Amino acid sequence: MRLFLMSFLIFGTICPIPANAVNRLESFESPIANLEAKLEQDPETVLKEARALVKRNGTYQKGLSDRAILLEGKALNQLKRYEESHAVLDPLLTRLTGNSDTEPLFLSRVALELGKSLSSLSRPFDAEILLQMSLRQIPEGVDAKHKGQILVTLSLCFLIMGEPVTAAETATNCIQWANEHGQKELALHARYLFAYACRNMKNLNLAKQYFQQTTEQSRKLKNTYYEIVSLNELSNIMILEEKYEAAILLKQDTLKRARETSSDHLVSICLHDLAFAISMSGDYKRALPMFKRCLSMDQSVGTAREIVVTKLNLADCYSRLGNIPKSIKLAQNALTLAKKNRLGEVEESALLQLIQSMETRGWFSRALSYQQELTELQKRRFQRELKRKVTELKDRHRLMDQETEIRFLKQGQAMQNLQISRQRFFIASVIAMAVLLALLAGIATRGNRLKQRANRKLAKLNQQLDELARTDVLTGLSNRRDMMDKLRLFTARTDRSGVPIAILMGDLDNFKAINDTYGHDTGDCVLQEAAHVLKGQVRSQDLLARWGGEEFLIALPDTSREDARVAAHKLRLAVENCGIPEKCAAERMTITIGLSVYTPDRELEAVIMEADDRLYEGKEAGRNRVMG
Repeated sequence: MRLFLMSFLIFGTICPIPANAVNRLESFESPIANLEAKLEQDPETVLKEARALVKRNGTYQKGLSDRAILLEGKALNQLKRYEESHAVLDPLLTRLTGNSDTEPLFLSRVALELGKSLSSLSRPFDAEILLQMSLRQIPEGVDAKHKGQILVTLSLCFLIMGEPVTAAETATNCIQWANEHGQKELALHARYLFAYACRNMKNLNLAKQYFQQTTEQSRKLKNTYYEIVSLNELSNIMILEEKYEAAILLKQDTLKRARETSSDHLVSICLHDLAFAISMSGDYKRALPMFKRCLSMDQSVGTAREIVVTKLNLADCYSRLGNIPKSIKLAQNALTLAKKNRLGEVEESALLQLIQSMETRGWFSRALSYQQELTELQKRRFQRELKRKVTELKDRHRLMDQETEIRFLKQGQAMQNLQISRQRFFIASVIAMAVLLALLAGIATRGNRLKQRANRKLAKLNQQLDELARTDVLTGLSNRRDMMDKLRLFTARTDRSGVPIAILMGDLDNFKAINDTYGHDTGDCVLQEAAHVLKGQVRSQDLLARWGGEEFLIALPDTSREDARVAAHKLRLAVENCGIPEKCAAERMTITIGLSVYTPDRELEAVIMEADDRLYEGKEAGRNRVMG
């Protein structure tokens, strides 16, 4: 078993500021813009001044205060103070997601920065949820750097989770995007991640090719960090090719260059990999003290993943030198830390090390239990990758229905643009006539009003397009895609706090009979009335969406199973007692509800499926009831 160490640089983004009261806006906007411009060069000063702006701004301009808080979080990320960044950005994101007026692009930027801090804290699963949400919130025309940073950070998360295939696909998309938009630094980062994923997939020739490209590009861009780590990875490939002497010489050179940069983190990386090369050559006694020195450095400058990897390499050295008890203790400690931080890739390595040590010791039954755990871990990873692909296909299918509506709106926008062009031509003609008739001032005023009216119509139309993408057209509720985005954010909080979320799946009874007997127009009226009744019953913090057809999904945060049953019965009675169109008065509108509860040990899709199963049990038991 052989392990490698990886680390990455993460850079901040720049986000727009909303326009509000002119005098106060000018006094606040200028300092914010100046601070963003010098974020990478002097993050300490930016952090200090951003905090002063948050304190000074108070509550009279909430949007501007939010922007200063985001800048504070970005500066903390730049300074590698990820715990503090998480503490600043998590409350901000919670407040923004609860506000329907939040600008999607600003929400996307906050989610990206929080995803960066969680990724660096070795919490890749939580980070992926935020990054996927950040990606979905991006409107058309966003700057290329922002989207590229999301893709780069996502690729890193997939690598840490032990999913190199998905990581390589994401990195490839980022390389293409960065090249199309002239983002050379982003392309450099993505190329390094792609090479790393190829190496983890044992495609050494392709990995070597991309690490060489990364080295050459780093020199052109004068990026010392990526030049050193790419050379370091090339020497790791030499080790896999059993060219140990050449690998050690190259690693000694990279370690020397790392010490010249005054970066303790980079020195730790290169020292670790030099020790690894020496151990691979068979000199375990020489490698052992070097790994111990690395572990000491990792405790202060390394991530949880780097600490786990160093402990596993120490365990391997002790095993090779015959100290099996010490090896097992270190490997078990590394496995515990890997599980705590959900580090899929190194968790597998820890299990392999334990299996090897147990078999050497002759403890075959314990080795078998670890082998079963390893098999289950690999199975879960495969299922996650498969589920992600299936979800992507389902999302594309669901969006097909909305694309038709959006196409009609875009056609209307094209007509509006044509009308505006005619109005502009008319205004130009009138202005020319006004010069001759000495009526320029009056005509110009009229033309300005027409232009403002047209711009308002365009703004309203663009807002309708954005709302349509996340709203069910018939009922005005959230659609399935919007509901899943919000649910993944809620479940990420539950995974941290342990507070359950109740999931209710409701389906109107005998709805097909109403549709077939009285027509689809009447059926639409019934759906709208049901949506209105349900919306009037849920709390402000609850989520309600039309899941599809006559199905509705309700999420009740901070709600136990017992309280959820009470709430579900209230919903059922409210639907049963509501009015329906007169012409189908012979029918009675009722609803059957299935109940399930999400807790940190469960998958969201499994909970939704369980609620759906309970729903159909209720249907078979006679309808108009709550099951679960």
